Amino acid sequence: MIYQKKNSEGINYFECIRYSDFNIHAHMHRHPEILFVRRGSIVIESAVGKELISENELAFIMSNEMHSYSTDSESLVDICIFSFDYVPAAANQMRGKSADRTKFVCRDSVLRFASEELFVPDRTPDPYILKSALYAVLGEFLSEAKFEEIGKSGEGAVDKLVAYVADNFTENITLKSAASELGYEFHYLSKAFHKRIPMNFSQYVNLYRVENATFLLHNTELPITEIALKCGFQSIRNFNRVYLSVTGSAPSKNTRSNK
Repeated sequence: MIYQKKNSEGINYFECIRYSDFNIHAHMHRHPEILFVRRGSIVIESAVGKELISENELAFIMSNEMHSYSTDSESLVDICIFSFDYVPAAANQMRGKSADRTKFVCRDSVLRFASEELFVPDRTPDPYILKSALYAVLGEFLSEAKFEEIGKSGEGAVDKLVAYVADNFTENITLKSAASELGYEFHYLSKAFHKRIPMNFSQYVNLYRVENATFLLHNTELPITEIALKCGFQSIRNFNRVYLSVTGSAPSKNTRSNK
């Protein structure tokens, strides 16, 4: 999903997963994310552009920052997603700001500690050790990155907007209608959205709709027309056009029977 609810909800949330030859399309979630490359290299594309993260390098993805990963040849990576309540001091330092990079490196002593206590898939670490490891790693990122103010109110507005899309993408929503529903002035919300997300609002909504449509195509026997309407498209013609432009193939090529 372009907006991952699972990685956006709850407190005291922590998960570490190891991936081999990792590729994932553009997505976002409220909880921040740390990536550690154990072997090979991976390309991150985010609001700051494309960055190559190589062996023993790390990347930090801030809350609700659109990002994607791609592997050209080989990669073995650990990804930790956590809620900011583990590290409130670091969260306060970054709140309302955007960073000039995702990529950073850690001193050897910090990397050893994090490798042993933080980047351990399928294990729930001791909360005090987890906090220590997160602060140690984030301290390295904070010492390297430069930050620009985006405004706490603007950040909160975008958080509410992406959650609104997740709940209402099946309806005929526009940025203007969303602004009215959320109680924001249209031009203010538009500016805040474009600072955080590298696409226009209609593109973002259509991506969300296409991903949900793809899930239904793969996992149900529903007719394509019904799927189109369930996902917020106003006509099958519009659905076919948008789906082809996003995925490069027609919806009929992605049905359960063609998997």
